[in-house]
Amino acid sequence: MNTFTKILKITKDIIMKKIIGVSILVTSLTLMNASAMNDMNYGSQKEKKNEYKKFEKHESNSQGLGKFTSSVMKRTKDNAGGMRLMSQDVVTNVVRTPGLSTLGAAVQAAGLVDTLKGTGPFTVFAPTNRAFNALPAGTVANLLKPENKKQLTDILTYHVVPGIYTSDDIKDGMTLTTVQGATLLFTIRNGQVFINGKATVVAPDVITSNGVIHVIGSVLLPPAQPVAQAPAKDIIDTAVSVPAFSTLVTAVQTAGLVDTLKGTGPFTVFAPDNAAFNALPEGTVANLLKPENKATLTGILTYHVVPGLLKASDLKNGQVLTTVAGKTLTVTIANGQVLINGIRVATPDVLTSNGVVHGIAGVLLP
Repeated sequence: MNTFTKILKITKDIIMKKIIGVSILVTSLTLMNASAMNDMNYGSQKEKKNEYKKFEKHESNSQGLGKFTSSVMKRTKDNAGGMRLMSQDVVTNVVRTPGLSTLGAAVQAAGLVDTLKGTGPFTVFAPTNRAFNALPAGTVANLLKPENKKQLTDILTYHVVPGIYTSDDIKDGMTLTTVQGATLLFTIRNGQVFINGKATVVAPDVITSNGVIHVIGSVLLPPAQPVAQAPAKDIIDTAVSVPAFSTLVTAVQTAGLVDTLKGTGPFTVFAPDNAAFNALPEGTVANLLKPENKATLTGILTYHVVPGLLKASDLKNGQVLTTVAGKTLTVTIANGQVLINGIRVATPDVLTSNGVVHGIAGVLLP
């Protein structure tokens, strides 16, 4: 082997050793990197598992739920594949939280359950039970009545904004348009979020599967939205307060129906005024008020009472109503005028605490 060949061989051996060395180094680095990545993934998974264990524990405890989910969200929103840590929708979370039970009942009464279980997403400002209790006495019970469903719906949808707005998204002076159509104004003072200058956010960022809930300390009322106050007087007290119903009141007292018409009801009463009684043949009223005619008087009066609450808008042309007396009345609507057995409803929809009174221009006879 000549000198040139020896040098070529030595050079080749050196190059091969370096290549093998580099390959070993790359392989080692790859294995080390994979091991490190596995350790990191394991740590991340373990951390997430621990967070979810904590979350499940707190999810079953309504106290501190919002505060906990807020802190978890802030720690994990960048690496947890999204911020919606709760597996339940807005409605389910509200129903499962004892401190929001009044809101849950209201959502059900308004027929909004399916809507708020929908895809959304929604931002819901959820008043606490204490917030509802701060409304005037009887307000919540009155809003939950079927006849006030529209007003209840307006109030509830005023608490819902389309889209997701976490506390990080809400800025001082921001306005958001609600599902109801009116807007909410947000102000931030000393780190505290206020809605419409009054309601405070007491537990922000309760993340759900279809949005976010911010628990608030007051009920929000849409602009120019009066609260449906519960009527203070029952049917009897209402009739007594109207001088034009004095003959009817005397007849009800004589027939011994006062306690019945002060009962829970609800009742719909078609109430003849004094002029209607005066239009009867002379001596009829005096005769009916005699003790021996109590059964006849009772039959006539109960023929004016229908179980349930029927406002004028609930009455339809040709509708047949069964009275407390067991006999029927026929509703006729002609030229926008409601007639009961052909007698005109002169004063509709006098709401009472246990029903509704419609003043009529004649006496109904079975």
